[in-house]
Amino acid sequence: MNLKSKLRKHFIKTKTVDTFKLDDISYKVVDRKCFLPSYKDRRDLLFKTKNSNYVYSHSAVFLDTKNVFQPVLITPQKLIDAWSKRGNVDNALVLGCAGCTIPRFIALKYPQCKTVGIEYEEKFIEIAWKYFWIPEFDSKFQLLHGDAFEYVKDTDGEKYDIICVDVFSENQLPQDIFSEEFLSDLNNCSNDNSIIIFNLLEEGMDNVLPFAKALPDYFNEKYIINYDIHCFLVAIKASSDTDKKDFIESLKQIGDITII
Repeated sequence: MNLKSKLRKHFIKTKTVDTFKLDDISYKVVDRKCFLPSYKDRRDLLFKTKNSNYVYSHSAVFLDTKNVFQPVLITPQKLIDAWSKRGNVDNALVLGCAGCTIPRFIALKYPQCKTVGIEYEEKFIEIAWKYFWIPEFDSKFQLLHGDAFEYVKDTDGEKYDIICVDVFSENQLPQDIFSEEFLSDLNNCSNDNSIIIFNLLEEGMDNVLPFAKALPDYFNEKYIINYDIHCFLVAIKASSDTDKKDFIESLKQIGDITII
């Protein structure tokens, strides 16, 4: 055990709050209380697949709501923050919620924004209500059970400034995420000036680049952001080039950027 691991074991105490299984995948909700001033108490939704001993963090939030930026999914949070200086943040759609990391950030950072979250697993909705809900959600966040690919076909005329696509199973992306039909549906339910953020997990550039280049022209700005081993695709419908240069500079501060 290295020094960092020894310090973590000594100063960070973990407590398992709940455990459950879905399709042979083991999940647990864990609280991490830290006794170092540079760390913050957090709650994680962790999972381990049947074919791996590695434990993944599905979602995580800081327990103190004074902490606006959450401990995981940092890149999409920074992307939303960069977009807020260029476009509206009044209506957001999050496809795939689990522990509601992104909705929590939006609710705390942008109190004017109304967010709809779509979650396929009913158990995750139960867990979100029980362990990840905050009072700020009550009037700003609607968590719905459903299929993300079906929901975007008919949003009752609602259009969004921000759409986060964070759908996967066992760390695998569904193939429908690359379909023309899904992209068309996203176009139809997004505002003329809007941002769509795709979490592409650990997909390599060999797979992401052809998909990004094939995005329809109604997305008139396309960027790939790589941070560490994670990849995000940003598709923008921009009504003008106003603040585009500053926006690109903001993206460069987030990670390695490829402009399509």
